[in-house]
Amino acid sequence: MPWKVIIKNITNSRVNRYSPLFFIFFSFGCSTSTFKVSKQWKSATEIFVTPDRVILECEKLDRDDGVIASGFMMHVLDDKKRVLTIAQSNAIDPESCNDRLIAIGKILKTGNNLYIAAWGDFEGADVRTDYKYHFPKIGTFHGSKMSFQFAAITNDKGACFSAHHGPEKPCPRAPFPLKDN
Repeated sequence: MPWKVIIKNITNSRVNRYSPLFFIFFSFGCSTSTFKVSKQWKSATEIFVTPDRVILECEKLDRDDGVIASGFMMHVLDDKKRVLTIAQSNAIDPESCNDRLIAIGKILKTGNNLYIAAWGDFEGADVRTDYKYHFPKIGTFHGSKMSFQFAAITNDKGACFSAHHGPEKPCPRAPFPLKDN
């Protein structure tokens, strides 16, 4: 159906005269880059963020026992232009880490907004490190000493990945999402 017909049908409907504007706005979405800490309870933290503020990484871990291992991490740019690191709490094999990159990468690509559940607080937030992280649509920023333990990530389309249960439901798992205390 051509756009003119769709707009005309919406305009002629019983909905108010601003309907075409709402239709166009919600069809194309909002491209504002955001970061917001939603709730914190004890050491549990909930973050709402747009995908352009998240980059994924598998870091090679050097182990004394000779086992090849990787550490999964997400680097998130906060509202004060500080990079916080959300890491998997256990070492995993490189193939599992790559599978995680692909699964969570799909969550980033298919969603407009993300919910990240993590353990930790903002201690070390203002300590800048020498590490730099490049966010393709935003720029390059120094890391901070903020570190969180990954629990789960979901997007606004319902896709979810849990640190220890993958996409298995329920996702996220208790105590997330946090209740109002």
